[in-house]
Amino acid sequence: MARGLVDAPASVTGTVIAGSGLLDSDGRRIVIQDATGGIELLLPTGSAGLTIGARVRVDGTVYRAWGAPRIKVAAVAVLEQHVEVAARHLSRPPGEGDEWQLVRVAGTVTRVTRLGDRWKADLRVGGASVLIDGLASSGIPSTLLAEGRTATIVGFVHRPYPTATDRRWAVTPRGTIDVAAGPGAGGAGSGGRAGATPSPTQGATAYESARTDDGPVPDVDLATIGEHLGSVVRIGGLLDEVTTDGCWLDDGTARTWVTLEDEAAAFLPLLHRGEAIGLVGLVVADPVRPGGARIAVSDPGGVVRLGELGEVVPIAAISTGHDPESGAGGGPAPDVSFEGTNGGSAIRSEIIHPAVLVALLVGAAAIAVAGALAWRRRRDRVALVGRVNGRLAAIRTAPRPPEPAP
Repeated sequence: MARGLVDAPASVTGTVIAGSGLLDSDGRRIVIQDATGGIELLLPTGSAGLTIGARVRVDGTVYRAWGAPRIKVAAVAVLEQHVEVAARHLSRPPGEGDEWQLVRVAGTVTRVTRLGDRWKADLRVGGASVLIDGLASSGIPSTLLAEGRTATIVGFVHRPYPTATDRRWAVTPRGTIDVAAGPGAGGAGSGGRAGATPSPTQGATAYESARTDDGPVPDVDLATIGEHLGSVVRIGGLLDEVTTDGCWLDDGTARTWVTLEDEAAAFLPLLHRGEAIGLVGLVVADPVRPGGARIAVSDPGGVVRLGELGEVVPIAAISTGHDPESGAGGGPAPDVSFEGTNGGSAIRSEIIHPAVLVALLVGAAAIAVAGALAWRRRRDRVALVGRVNGRLAAIRTAPRPPEPAP
């Protein structure tokens, strides 16, 4: 592969190991490999999609995108179909020498993190940790891998984005067929099928069903939001910092500033550092922020929490139990007494030392104060949730303005 040449013409032949539609929504980016290595291709606009196993010859120009070699293809010819490329076994973390090549790693899952429709997992291989990068377009549910479960994963190797906080090279599986999950600590295997994913929250949220005039809202990496100025996008990640003005979101590729505006602003106090959240918002220019852009979220339905099992949980879906103001949903606390053998109190004041009695009274007073404070905090939280739910109800009955065109 012509990896070392930059801004130079190249003519290469290789087999597709990552087909159209996996790396981008328009199907132009694919990955090919030959006996010497692999490289990413950017096909001409309007090109027919290429699938895994197609052997192609391409002519174009080598350049670098996000630090990685890529060929901007001028002409492509399909020479053969259904060519198999064997994955090379790795017993160590991948590196630059493995870039854009198909590899196989096997080990134990130590962590799974869901970032919007994407997910990341850490696989313990020998004494090292290998990053597994699950793309939304692969159709692999995050629930297929669980902490403590053994797994064998096939995928292509790619470098971290220059803006990524995690600097490890990653293995990216292409579909469920690339993931073989073994038994976990409980001894039960998953069967390795995507159908094991749990059902999402009933009722589609704006996060899940958002559309523009051109179709469904695209899922994007934070490292690339500068390429989507003026477009509505779907993103996900971990909250790195929450302030009174907005929050920093990190999806592993970059860290981006997010503002909650208009009706969505009511949700900002409910967000906390370390939570996994998903957002649908407009990419707007912001020269003082990294990448020159930020995400502006105005629809409260486009702000969701992402559960550990992959479920989407609307922020407003908070169970309040009962209303402490009205007492609904609960009743008076049961009258609990401690009876002695004679039917009277088993704790008799006349046999308690005065010092012990004072200590008991002080402890009871402290418990009462703590209970009052906890009740007040709960009352304030219920009131806030009630106001937010009322605003959501008004939003649902009001006509929705058209979303901005990308």
